[in-house]
Amino acid sequence: MIIKEIDVKSVMTKSNLPVSDFSVNPYVGCTPIFPGITDVKAIIEAMKDRCNLIWLENLNLRGDYKVRILEWVHEHHPDLDELYHHIYSKSDRTYWSKLDAELREYAATEGFPYVRDDDSKRSDFGELPIIANYFYHEEVKKSAKKEK
Repeated sequence: MIIKEIDVKSVMTKSNLPVSDFSVNPYVGCTPIFPGITDVKAIIEAMKDRCNLIWLENLNLRGDYKVRILEWVHEHHPDLDELYHHIYSKSDRTYWSKLDAELREYAATEGFPYVRDDDSKRSDFGELPIIANYFYHEEVKKSAKKEK
């Protein structure tokens, strides 16, 4: 797990935010999600009372840092080499599709609103945050380019 322990005492809750004269919409960015390493559900559970939106974004490897990240994964999590090869060398989206389905089911079971590629809404204070999945942002970027 990337985040081994979250010090929840140091995080403001929605109920103790100074919101008397202005609107505050706190959100949590769970990004990047490292396949097989990041415990997304644990992060959601730890932060659900502290925000109006939880943004999920997959690890994107491109440019100069791709090799460095893959070397780090190999060094620290060699059991994940094959998974990372499929995702980042063969462009296999299976892991992200399965994680999306798993988190969608979890959200439905636990009562979280769950959306894909949409962060335009926030939950009201006192309600569970909206979970926004951005695992497919490459598709959003491509469609946005086509519209121009």
